[in-house]
Amino acid sequence: MMSGKKSRLLPRLLAVLFLAGCQTAIETQDVSSPDFRLSPRLAVEITPANMEFEHQRTQARRTGKALSPDGPVEGEIIELPKYVVTEKGFVKFGFSVVTNTEVKHGGRIKWMRVGLVIPGSPAARNNLDPWDTILAIDRVIVTDLDREGMLQALFQKHSGDGLTLHILSRRRGLFPTIVRLTDKAR
Repeated sequence: MMSGKKSRLLPRLLAVLFLAGCQTAIETQDVSSPDFRLSPRLAVEITPANMEFEHQRTQARRTGKALSPDGPVEGEIIELPKYVVTEKGFVKFGFSVVTNTEVKHGGRIKWMRVGLVIPGSPAARNNLDPWDTILAIDRVIVTDLDREGMLQALFQKHSGDGLTLHILSRRRGLFPTIVRLTDKAR
């Protein structure tokens, strides 16, 4: 098991190596493991204030099915407290993010993961999965962002603007990959 300091450095190190064009093998914790849990005090989910998203979340709770076949059902497995923002970014790209609670109160981001993914959204069309680790947003390492920086990176977008995420994904293996999202249909 990694020490606290090393685990905080891992996302930053991976993003720096990836942005520099390097490749490295790493050990990761399997977030799909039944032993993997986040304490409600450690995470906050930032979701769109969007009726379609809320309807899908309610349906997922009722049926016990995840919005993504590879991801957890939000609220049942992880039980994250809610922090809803009304900006347009997540509605356009179709996903929420989960991060450390200090961000809610203006603190710096220590880690960030994809929360829920709306089926048929740009995020879903680009195979973004719940619990993919976000290393960078538009080439800015997430640990260099605070709440305002994150909101600006995700929400200061106009129609047709894209969003580039550097992610670690269970589906894509151990090496970071680039996912480019746009709100325009393919």
